[in-house]
Amino acid sequence: MPLMNVEDTSYPNHLLQSDEWMRFQELLGRQTFQASGPGWSYSAILEKSEPFLGKSSKRLYTPYGPVAISAESLSQAVGSLQELAVTHKASYIRVEPYPYFDKQVLKKLGLYKNSRNTQPDLTWVLDL
Repeated sequence: MPLMNVEDTSYPNHLLQSDEWMRFQELLGRQTFQASGPGWSYSAILEKSEPFLGKSSKRLYTPYGPVAISAESLSQAVGSLQELAVTHKASYIRVEPYPYFDKQVLKKLGLYKNSRNTQPDLTWVLDL
């Protein structure tokens, strides 16, 4: 179980969950959404895929989110995202729950790992 409290502003939010990142996405012409509830929050982006055979689809993406303090709060956040996806006719949601949750928790929510990792699991920084 994560040791983080989303109501506590002393922990650093990930840049990709920040208001600044959402404003940047809006400047790129993307629609953004923010929501929160007891023990969870997220910032999400409605993205369109590149057309394939003349058709494109939409996805709702929450980079490094939703942020949740428990499996129950993560479930509520995913439910909120599902409702939002249906409202905006998105084909699927792409989430990167933060902090990391046990695979069994994610599987119980119907989530599965994408075969292609688009965010690095570990980042190395060399101070020059």
